[in-house]
Amino acid sequence: MGYSVLESVTMKLLASVTTCLLVATLVAVGVEAQENVLTRVAPSMLECYENAQIFERDNRLPMTMNMLIELIRKVEDSPGFQQDIRQLAISMLHRFRQDGIVRAPGVTSMSGVIPFSPTEFQFTKHRVLFSRLLPGNAINFPNATLSLDERCALHFMLSNSIDRRVRGDENVRCSQLSQYRAARVPRELDFKGGSRFRTNYLGDNEMLAQPEMDRIREHIKKIKHKAASPARLEMDPDEEHLDENAEPQEDAPQEEPIEAAGEGEDPPGEPLEEDGSLVEIGDVSQVVDIASNAISACPVENGVVYTPWGAVMAGTVLAGIAAGLEPQTVQLRDLVSRSDQYRSRQVQPLRVDNRWAATLSGDLAEVTLLDAPSVGNNVQVGAAGAWNRTVSPRWYFLSQRERLQMTDTEIRAGIDGLLLATNIAEWRSRANNLRLSQVLDMYYSHRGVFNDTVRSCNRRDLFTTVAPMQQLREQTVSFSTVLDKEMQMPFTITQDAIVNFADRATDALANYILDVGRFGTTYTILNARDGNVIVNTTRFLSDFHLTYTAQLHETLPTGLNIPNVYRRLREETNSLMAAERRNNSLSGRSKVALMIVHTDRVSEGDTNFAMQHLQIFREEVPDLRFLYLAAGDPGRFNRFVREERRDVFPLRELESGSVIDTIRVQLSPVIHRIQQEPRRVVNPRCGHDWVQENWGSNSMNQFVEPRGVNFYRLHPNYFFQQGNNRRLRIQGHGFATLTVCHSRWVERPRQNTTENRDSIQCRQINTDAYDIELSNACDGHSVIHTCPSLFVSVEGPLNPPAVIRCSEPECRFPDNARYAIVLDNMGCFSGASRTVGTLLVAMAVLVSVLFK
Repeated sequence: MGYSVLESVTMKLLASVTTCLLVATLVAVGVEAQENVLTRVAPSMLECYENAQIFERDNRLPMTMNMLIELIRKVEDSPGFQQDIRQLAISMLHRFRQDGIVRAPGVTSMSGVIPFSPTEFQFTKHRVLFSRLLPGNAINFPNATLSLDERCALHFMLSNSIDRRVRGDENVRCSQLSQYRAARVPRELDFKGGSRFRTNYLGDNEMLAQPEMDRIREHIKKIKHKAASPARLEMDPDEEHLDENAEPQEDAPQEEPIEAAGEGEDPPGEPLEEDGSLVEIGDVSQVVDIASNAISACPVENGVVYTPWGAVMAGTVLAGIAAGLEPQTVQLRDLVSRSDQYRSRQVQPLRVDNRWAATLSGDLAEVTLLDAPSVGNNVQVGAAGAWNRTVSPRWYFLSQRERLQMTDTEIRAGIDGLLLATNIAEWRSRANNLRLSQVLDMYYSHRGVFNDTVRSCNRRDLFTTVAPMQQLREQTVSFSTVLDKEMQMPFTITQDAIVNFADRATDALANYILDVGRFGTTYTILNARDGNVIVNTTRFLSDFHLTYTAQLHETLPTGLNIPNVYRRLREETNSLMAAERRNNSLSGRSKVALMIVHTDRVSEGDTNFAMQHLQIFREEVPDLRFLYLAAGDPGRFNRFVREERRDVFPLRELESGSVIDTIRVQLSPVIHRIQQEPRRVVNPRCGHDWVQENWGSNSMNQFVEPRGVNFYRLHPNYFFQQGNNRRLRIQGHGFATLTVCHSRWVERPRQNTTENRDSIQCRQINTDAYDIELSNACDGHSVIHTCPSLFVSVEGPLNPPAVIRCSEPECRFPDNARYAIVLDNMGCFSGASRTVGTLLVAMAVLVSVLFK
C-alpha cells in the first residue's frame, strides 16, 4: 500500500513533533529530579533542619576529610552497590549539596515553617552548575546505607554557605582569632603599580585553642531568657519543638579545645588563651538579637573539612572530580536564556569548561561580579580561618566579615578540584574500578595519587601547571558572563567591564597564592571502671563519634579497675580467636590494648591480680601488646608491660608549660608505637582453647602499596615442636615485583638495613613464591618463650605498576599489589598470637578501651 508525498511529510512532521515533545518531557523530568537546584531547601535535605538535635553543630560528626572518606567508603561497601566513581560523585553531589543555605532573620521555627533557604550568593553559581554543567540526580543513591546523622554530616560537609549572624562570643573569639593571625601572617605589603594584595598564609592556619565555645553558649543561654533580645546560636535546642512550659536544657560540656599544628613547613601558631573576657559575655549589654542585621566579626564558614594541608571546601573538590569524569565545553549561547543571546553575540564566542566552572573560575566569577565593581583596582581574594579544635573540628571561623566571595578554603579546594579534574580520566583508565574514596584517600596523603607529585601538599607548586594564567582568565570571563545573566545584583555591568574585572580577580588570585607559602582496622571501646562495652566492635570511625558522645561520657563511671578490664579483655580476645577459627582467618592484624589512665593508683591486690593475668595473657594470647598512657607517675605501670621503655607513655595536663603540649602532640608517640607493631599471623585451627583437631594449609590475601611495606610476626606457639613440611609461604600474584625478607631476631627486617644484616634474608618475587622452612625452627629450645618468633616483611615496588589491577574491596588503593600468606602444617602449642588491626583502648580520661 502506498501513500502520498503530503502524507509522508505529515508523518515525518508528526514524528518530529513527537520526538521534540519526548525530549522536552525527559528534560522536564530531569529538572524535577534535580531537587538541589530548587529555590528552597531540597526535600531530601529537610531532615537535617527539622530536628534541632541533628542540626546542632556540636552534635555533628567531625568535619574532617578522613570522616568524609569513611562515609563514602561505607556507601561503596554496601551490599549490592553498583555505581562507578562518576555515578557516585554525581549522585552524592545532587543528593547532599545545596549551597547558600542560611537562616532567615527574624523567623522562628514553627509548624510548617523551617527558617532556612538558599538565599546567599553561593546558590546562583550552584544552580547554574548543577542544572546545566553537572546534570544528574540522586535517584539511585542508597540512602538506607547511612544513618540520619551520617546523611546530614554529608550535607553539611558538602554545602557551602557563610553564617554571618552574631553569635554572642565575638568579643572573645574574634579578638583572639585576630591575635593568632597577627602572630602568623605577614602584614599587607604595598606593591609597585598601585595594587595592594594581602599576603595571607595559604597553608593550614586554622588551628586554634578556643575559649570554650560550650561555656560561652551556656552563659548566653542562662541570660537570654532574662534579656529583651535573646541571642541564639545555630538552631538553639531551647527554641525548637519545646512545650511552652518546658524548662530549657543546657548543652553538655564538650572536650577541651587544643591548638593546632600548621602545615608541615610552618611552626604552629599561638593558641587562643582563655581570659577574663569570657565573663563579659554574661553582661546583658553584650547579648545581640540574631534577628537584627548585625554581622559577626568572625563568621562561621560551612561546607569546610579539615585536612593536614589546610581546610578545604569539600563540595568543590567532589565537583572537580565529577566534572573531570564527564567533561563538557559548552558554548555561551547554550548556557544563557534566549533573551540574553543577542547580547552574548556582541562579544567574541565564549565557551565554558565545566571543570573550571566547578572549581577556580566559578569562585573567581563571584569575585568578578560581587567584589571587583565596588573596589576598583584593589581586588582581593582569600579569607583566612581557624577551627575551634583539631581533634573534633566542627566550627570554622573566618578572620574577616567582608569580601568573602573566595575564601582560603575555596582557593585550596579550587586548586585541588582542578588538579583532580585534570587527571581523573587518566587515572580511571589505568584503574577501571577506581573508587571515589581511593582518590581522596591518595590525594590527601603523603603518598599522592599513583606518585608522590599529585597530592594536596604540592598544590602550590602545581598551581601554575594546572591553571595557566591565560586559560584561567578566559574561563573566568566565560563563566562570569553566564553568572551575570543569572545573579541578582545591585548594579549592571557591561561585557567589557566583566573582562576587566575578571583579569583583576585572576591577578589577585595569582599574587595571593604565589606570595604564600578502614583498612584492616576494627575497634571496641570499653569502660575502664566496670569493663562494660561502650562502642561494640566496628570498623567505622563514624560509629565512635555517633555513639561515644560527651553526653554519654558524663554518665559513665570514672576511674580504673584493672581486674574488671582484664576480665573483659580476656572475654574479648577469646571471642576474637574463636571467630578466627570459625572463619578460617589468619588475622593479618595486630592486637594492642592501650590503657589511658588519669592519676588513678593501683592497689596491691589489683597489682597481684594483674601480674597473674598478664601471665595468662602471655600463654593464651602471646601477641597481645599492652600499652599505657598515664598521668601522674607513668612508671607505676612499668611492671604491666613487656618493654617499659617502649610501652609506657606520660600523659600531661593539656597546655601545661608549653603551648604545643596538645592531644595530638601527646598521642603522636603512642600512635607511632602502635604502627610499629607487626601484623599478627596465626594458625586459626588453634582457636582460644589451643586444641587442634586437624592439620593442613591456611591462607589469606594481603595487599601492599608502592613504596609501602607490611611487617608480620608468627609466634613460636605455632611451630615449637618438630613437624614435617611446616612452612610459611609468601605467594606472589603477579601484580608487581615484591621484596620479601625474614629474620628470627630483627622485628622489622628490610633489605637495605645496616644493622644485623647477617640475620636477615631477602628475595624478590612476582608470580613465584618465597618459602620459609619451619619444620625444626625451635631446635635447642626447651621452652616456648625462649624460641624466637619469625618476623617477615613484604615491600612494594618503588613505582606503581604499568597495569593497575587491584579491584577487590580490600584494596585501599587501586595500585596495591596482592599477594598471599600461606601456612602449612602449623601446630598449636599452649599459646598465643598477635595483631595490627584491633586496638583496645582503656580510658579513664576518656574512660574507655579501644580495639584498633
